[in-house]
Amino acid sequence: MKLTIVAAILGLLPAANAQNTVLSVAQQNTLVQKHCAVCHADAHPNGGLSLEHFDAGHRDPSLAAMMASKVKNGAMGAAGIPGPGQAVEDALLAAFSAAAVGATEWSLDRGAAVTASIVQQAPAKASPNQPEVYRLKLTCKDQKPEAQLSWSPQPAPPSGRALSTAVDGQPASQLVIEGNEKMGNGSSGSTGPASALLPLARLPEQSLTISGLFPQETVVFPFSKLTPEMRRELSACFTAR
Repeated sequence: MKLTIVAAILGLLPAANAQNTVLSVAQQNTLVQKHCAVCHADAHPNGGLSLEHFDAGHRDPSLAAMMASKVKNGAMGAAGIPGPGQAVEDALLAAFSAAAVGATEWSLDRGAAVTASIVQQAPAKASPNQPEVYRLKLTCKDQKPEAQLSWSPQPAPPSGRALSTAVDGQPASQLVIEGNEKMGNGSSGSTGPASALLPLARLPEQSLTISGLFPQETVVFPFSKLTPEMRRELSACFTAR
């Protein structure tokens, strides 16, 4: 039931023929390395994602939700490598959708850095049946804060687009999104950015509101749902209010 609800919310339900193919963790990792990590690597983390060290056995609901959104919208063919076939793509989408359960709630990960991440969605005017998925990832490493916003699946906004950020209902500030993302597969193609670093120096008490990235889209990240433990660990980098 939880899988159906979450997948429906994020618009990630795979085709029915995925039921006939189940991918192991090793198979998922192989597919991601071949079709995804070529454009999402440490040297070129397009969309704010590096999948060079992806491990399907390590649960990260918000990352799984973003990957499911991208697979659902044809990202498997972005590198110019022939796809693995519809049944395998559907099975990979099903695996990511299952791993995305809980993505709309905060999750904490302790690795080389402490990270907290969450996914929220907003109806997309351009594609009403496919909501825009926004991911917010907070990173605390070496007492340095980083707040990264990424989005999928709409085409990236042009460089120079401004988005608005508002903390706890206070007056919004503007952030101009600049630059382009180059394909990491040796091609000369490039797109507008699909991620941005936000100037978030402290943890909001209640919410962080993002608007203006795409026409008539607003998304609210519920900081009131951070657990006391998450706040305590993140406050080593982000000033607690």
